[in-house]
Amino acid sequence: MYSRALEAAVRAAKGRDVEAPVSGSRQRAEARPLVAMLAGEATAVKEVRPPLEPLCHHRVRCGAVSQALRMKLTVNLFLIVTAPAKPGFLEVLGAALLASAVSRVKAQVQPPPLRLGRFMTVHATSLAGGR
Repeated sequence: MYSRALEAAVRAAKGRDVEAPVSGSRQRAEARPLVAMLAGEATAVKEVRPPLEPLCHHRVRCGAVSQALRMKLTVNLFLIVTAPAKPGFLEVLGAALLASAVSRVKAQVQPPPLRLGRFMTVHATSLAGGR
């Protein structure tokens, strides 16, 4: 996996690698409530938490390198899979505990068609436990 190879290269150069993908829309980024998913050596992750605070109101440790990117893909997959497919879905979602700013934005935006290619196949395999 690319992130593990990158981590090996960073370590070979006597550095420390921390993955820090974020979850949130552009509007959330402007208002600061992004969520950072952090992965890497525990002491390195601890050091990057404070500089991320102005941008990310919540920072979650996900484990070793590659786990933050896997978490990001899992979150994105959840958002794609929960796209409204049946009549009444948005009404039920809006009235349920799952109602959120994300579900309201998704209700207003028609997602582009999915293009399943090599990229999605590789990551879907990775999420399923393949290497």
